Amino acid sequence: KKHERARSRGALETQCSSRVEDNNEQRAAHVREAVALVLLNLNHIRRVHEGNALWLNTVVLDKEAILGHPQITKRLHSWFVLGLSLAMLQTIENASYITSLAQLVEEYDHWVDNPDQQVILAHTNQMRTGEEGGVFVKPKVNVVGNRAIYEFLKSYNMPIVSTELGYFQVVLSLCEVLEQSYKKLDNLFSAQLQYYQLVQKIDTRLRFHFLSFMNKEMNKIAQEVAKEQLYAAHNVPKKLLA
Repeated sequence: KKHERARSRGALETQCSSRVEDNNEQRAAHVREAVALVLLNLNHIRRVHEGNALWLNTVVLDKEAILGHPQITKRLHSWFVLGLSLAMLQTIENASYITSLAQLVEEYDHWVDNPDQQVILAHTNQMRTGEEGGVFVKPKVNVVGNRAIYEFLKSYNMPIVSTELGYFQVVLSLCEVLEQSYKKLDNLFSAQLQYYQLVQKIDTRLRFHFLSFMNKEMNKIAQEVAKEQLYAAHNVPKKLLA
């Protein structure tokens, strides 16, 4: 009976180990797929802004059409801050990159939602390990009164910079650093459940703040441009475009 129980335990452990390996492989495959889709989207946005591709292979979007769309250009300051902050993390070459990036995304979320809150930049070069005393620590923004303390977000108060930023330079630079960030996520990904959940949240929030918004607004611009071209081809007065 002892031998039978031992064999049963061994079979159960093997089965559990196999399930864990399957789950890890599924998580890794999901992350690779998500990264590949984001890289394709970033490359398309970059090529359109460089003038080397049609938006969704349908319409040429020139600089005048894009710069005339205020919903995009008004986000320049926040995109500049995001790109600068992401670039500062690129020197991390281990799994701490994931937890540090998750903390940065948490801080960026908070900063965007609380634009009037005073900012304190923490003087630390420490990476986030994700664990303290063996317990996994979730990203969190520390708030004291009306002041938020940021570890990784470089949210400098730059009232003049927003008017001096070049739209195309900011967008192309952000596309480049996002590409680097996603490739690093893929390379350093750990299949543990906690890290997988962090990567999912990072991806969801970065898509929300840049990719999903950019795709939606570029679609609007493309529709306007296509309508103008169609009406021009049929000699329809511009006042009827509205």
